[in-house]
Parts: sequence; C-alpha cells; structure tokens
Amino acid sequence: MTELHQSGSSSAPGRRILYLDYLRVLATLAVILLHISAQNWREVGVNTYQWQIFNFCDSISRWCVAVFVMISGALFLSRRRSIRSIYSHNILRLVTAALFWGVIYALILGGTPGQILLYTIRGRYHMWFIPMIIGIYICIPIIEKITESSSVTGYFLILTLVFAFLLPQFTNLAEDFGGSFLNEIVSAINENIEDMDLHLVLGYTGYFILGFCLSKTDFSRKQRRLLYLAGAAGFVFTAGISACVSLKTQVSRGTYYDDFTVNVLLESVAVFLLLKYHCPQWEIFKKIILILSKYSFGAYLAHVLILEQLKRMGLTTLTFTPLLSVPLIFFITAVFSFGISAVIHQIPVLKKYVA
Repeated sequence: MTELHQSGSSSAPGRRILYLDYLRVLATLAVILLHISAQNWREVGVNTYQWQIFNFCDSISRWCVAVFVMISGALFLSRRRSIRSIYSHNILRLVTAALFWGVIYALILGGTPGQILLYTIRGRYHMWFIPMIIGIYICIPIIEKITESSSVTGYFLILTLVFAFLLPQFTNLAEDFGGSFLNEIVSAINENIEDMDLHLVLGYTGYFILGFCLSKTDFSRKQRRLLYLAGAAGFVFTAGISACVSLKTQVSRGTYYDDFTVNVLLESVAVFLLLKYHCPQWEIFKKIILILSKYSFGAYLAHVLILEQLKRMGLTTLTFTPLLSVPLIFFITAVFSFGISAVIHQIPVLKKYVA
C-alpha cells in the first residue's frame, strides 16, 4: 500500500504515470463513499428508498480495493526491486503506519491497557488492507518469476479467473436462485475444489498481476469499448442482483459486493482502462491530482477517524435523507481526511513512515 502515494514508471524510476495518480485519488474517494454507504446499510429495511440509495452508492464504488492492488502491481512489477529494499522500505513503512494509526484508533476507543494493545494490533476495520498487501509484497520475488513469462502469466490469470471468480460466482447464483438438487451438486463440486487447495491463485495476487498486465498491454479502441460495456454491465449487475437477492430474502445481502465476483472484476478493469486511456490532461487537473495523490495513503488511513467523529456528533447517513446526507458526509470526510494527511506530510519523520 505504500505505492498508493507514489508514482513510478516502467522505464524510468521517479517518472510519474499520471493515470495511476488519478486512479489512486479516485480509489481513495471511492473507499470513503463505500464506507459511508455501508454505515447504515443493515439498519434500514431493504424495501426503503434509503436502502436503495446505499446499495447504489456501495455498488458504484466496489472497484476501489481491487484498483488499489492493481496500481501496486503496475508499479512494483514494472521494475525489479531487491528483497532488502522491499523489506526495508515498503514493508517497514506499512508496519510503522499500521502501528501509528492502530495506536491512534486504540486510544480513541479506550479501555484497559490490554484492550488498547489488542486494538492497536487489530487496527480499525479498513486497515485489513495493510496485512493483505504486506503478504503480497513478501511474495513479490516469486510473483516476478510468474510475470517473466507471458504464457505463465496468462495461465496464472486464467486459473485465478476460474477458481477465484467464476466458480464461486456460480456457487452464489446457484444458492440464491437454484433448487435444492442443484445446490447439492454445487456443494459436492465445491468440496472437491476445496480439497485441491488452490490458495496460490485465490487471493489478491491475481489483481496485483492483472494491474501489471493492463498497464503493459495496448488495447484497441474496439477492445476498450467492449471492456467499458462489460464494466458498465458489472455496475448494473452489482446493484441489481444485490437488490434482487436482498428483496427476496428481506435481509441485506452483500454477497455480490465481494472483490472476487465477476461483476466487481469487470468494474475494476473498466475503471483502470478508462483512466489509462482517457484521464483528463488539463494542467489545473494535473496539479490538483498530483497533490491529492501524494496525500492519498494518509487520507485512506484517516477517513474512518472522521466518519466516527461525525457519528459521535450525530451526523450519519440517516440524520436526514441520504440524498443529502451521503454527499455531505462524503465532502466533509474527504476534505478532512486529505487535510490531516497534508498536515502529517509537513512533519518529516511522520511523512516518511506513516502517511
């Protein structure tokens, strides 16, 4: 995740790749919108217009985590780093950031010294991303071997698509819309697949490698249009089927929000390519994006702090109509989160290790 605030280039270290800066900022904003939308998602009835607004906002921002991982893959796998550099720079920075913010959130939560220590280690709910990305960074020397061969890379991504996306998606659809006999068949197949223990291709490493491949591949206009249409279909499917299943069961269901669904995969690819080929080039936009990109990592870590403080003050998505509360909370949270990160960046030691 340390690469969330940095830029790189496949050809020249230090050279910025503008569309990755756009993606970094937009993904950070999408995370904020996602967490705002989820705030009272389970607390309102699925038949209400409030739930439908939360479902829509949640669905259009689900690509954010996948794109964060894809950005890191595009940067890390474009030029080789030594194992020593990965541990002494990237992983160390993630660990110090996790501890720093873990302490802040733990002190706010309060409790006994033991509880504070436990809260520090666990972090807040959005900080799960840090150990996940550390796990990928630890495996980078191995992942690099996979990407040295285009055929091996393609084979890896095919396995990921089949076992991490297609089969689980089919299972979910069968459980939600199939009969009991179909469910028994799917369950039996899944037991055999689980026994295969294919964890190598089931995690976020697939997105990591995919980001590298998308950054390196030149897509024709026709291919891009097809992928954009697929991404739009992914957005519609995410919101539509989530509403359908939730209305059917009368319980808020987030099954199809998962990063390892085909619909979210299509969203993520479409967003990545859209910015790769069509990011605004106006100078004023560039200046703003480059500044915000530098503060994105800190803003990501700080935004839950703002959301929780607003909630303590009585401002939530149900304080008044979500048509107004969601954009208001989003604006306040985004401004203060990036503002906190900007302040931290004025302090040399903190800038280097926690934001």
